[in-house]
Amino acid sequence: EHYPVIEMYRSDKNLLKTALKTVTPTMDDDLFLDALTDDASKMKGDAFIGHVKSLEHFNYADRVKDFKQPVLVIVGSRDVLITDEMGRKIANSFPSGEYRYVENTGHSITVEAPDQFIQIVMDFFRCL
Repeated sequence: EHYPVIEMYRSDKNLLKTALKTVTPTMDDDLFLDALTDDASKMKGDAFIGHVKSLEHFNYADRVKDFKQPVLVIVGSRDVLITDEMGRKIANSFPSGEYRYVENTGHSITVEAPDQFIQIVMDFFRCL
């Protein structure tokens, strides 16, 4: 049911910007948001729906149980796409999965809180 709205992102740059702002609710750099919107609007037309459809069928849950390397899953408290429960489930599906829940960030911690993201990743690697 979301496909018609996602398809509208291709032709409505304001809607695309609103969607990007929704997944990065704590980002307050309007110039950067404009740049992200411009970049996203250059995406090949069929990628808008194609990307979503590929994620809809993306499921490697039965294969990750054999992956032995450490895996870090990070979810923001204001993420509108990935819930806390989903993040925990993903991390727990890996034998060496670790989970971090970050307060007051959305789906893109690398954009919303880059320093915090770097610290989390550095702490993760220090523990290896």
